[in-house]
Amino acid sequence: MAQYKKTLRWLEPWNGWDKSNNYDTGLCNRIFHWEIAQHINRFNNYEYTILLEKRYWPEMALIELPNTVIVDTDEMDSDELSSFKFKTVYDVQNGIVRLSSPIDTDTIESLFSKNNFFLNKFENHYYSDFGFRTLNELANKYKIDDLPEVRPINYINLRHKSIEYYLKNELKDVVGLHIRRGNGIYLKEKDYETFPREVREKIRLFKNQYTVDTCDNCFFYDDSLYFDIMDNMLKINPNQKFYISSDLPHEIMQYYRTKYGYNLIDNLHIYNTVQTFLYNAGYRKHEILNGDIVRTVSDLFSLVYCGYLIKVPHSTWSDFADWKENNLSSRIDESWENQIKEKYNQFIKK
Repeated sequence: MAQYKKTLRWLEPWNGWDKSNNYDTGLCNRIFHWEIAQHINRFNNYEYTILLEKRYWPEMALIELPNTVIVDTDEMDSDELSSFKFKTVYDVQNGIVRLSSPIDTDTIESLFSKNNFFLNKFENHYYSDFGFRTLNELANKYKIDDLPEVRPINYINLRHKSIEYYLKNELKDVVGLHIRRGNGIYLKEKDYETFPREVREKIRLFKNQYTVDTCDNCFFYDDSLYFDIMDNMLKINPNQKFYISSDLPHEIMQYYRTKYGYNLIDNLHIYNTVQTFLYNAGYRKHEILNGDIVRTVSDLFSLVYCGYLIKVPHSTWSDFADWKENNLSSRIDESWENQIKEKYNQFIKK
């Protein structure tokens, strides 16, 4: 590990994500957790380098987080050994090996409750030890009103400007819809009946194989809500294009493409275009297959660069897409007539 004078070693908050599940790697959860480190860094004149473990952040091959460096540990190490090495300070100059200091639950609560984020001048190396928290959650809990107008997430960019330009240009006039069906979403039997008959068993199999239902505030919003919004938008603008970001596999979502045809941007086309950019930039296949990062990153940033968003409540994926570019947005549980229609008319008049 390279020698850095001051570090914030931000551990993966869920004790490792399931690399076999490409449908939900928790990227936005990790980003919002990282945002706390950069917020602390801001109050310390950005003197700290934020360190992340490569094994948990394969997306860093494609995205840039400011003041942040990836640390590559031995792939043969267990998660526990990798974490231990990650927390260890190797002071080569003075011939000292020691653990960095924890920012535990009591410490992070104290920093936010006092609204004082200056770290001890006698300690230069810290690691996160407080589980999954977000800047928003802590700021709201302690009623901190001096969060920067431009948040750390606003400075996150794609590493390849050609891909960023392509996505912005392709999606600036598009309505992006986030449709959540995977992790955290419990489907009752009557919910399965809202899907077309030909995909019900495919969704049931997908849910049984890849997802868990553990989110207390995550609710199922059936297709009729999305169809109502899209159909009403098409009455106003028959040429309106839509982009759908979903945690269901591409082949299951085919029924949306059948229904909306020309008006739907094919995310598989965007995925293939981004992948071609990367191959042309010299990336080898194995470098971009870990965690299916091309699909994940291209899907997220496609939603980010849509000009208008339909969000899912209590979703870090939706929130990142909204807050990253301060987009015009609505929630899927809002009324078309009383809330969404007016915003949509603002959008098409821009």
